[in-house]
Amino acid sequence: MIKISREDAFKLNKDYGVKYGENGISRTHGHKKHYYLTESEYNLRSLLKFSLNDEAKEILDKINARKRHYNKKKY
Repeated sequence: MIKISREDAFKLNKDYGVKYGENGISRTHGHKKHYYLTESEYNLRSLLKFSLNDEAKEILDKINARKRHYNKKKY
C-alpha cells in the first residue's frame, strides 16, 4: 500500500472512481488520519495522471515488467 495525501484520496475518489475500502483507498481511524492506496494497476495509473509519486511509478514499472515477462513466456 502506498501512503497518499488527503487531497489525492479525494481526487482519486471523485474524478477517477477509486472507491474507499478493499482494493481502493483505506484510511486510519486515529486522531490524525492517514490515507493509503492499494497497489492495483488502475489505481497507480490514476494516481500518476495528476501526482508525481515515485513509489507509485516504481511499483507500476514492476507490474509492467512482470506482464512483459509473462507474455513473452506464454508464446
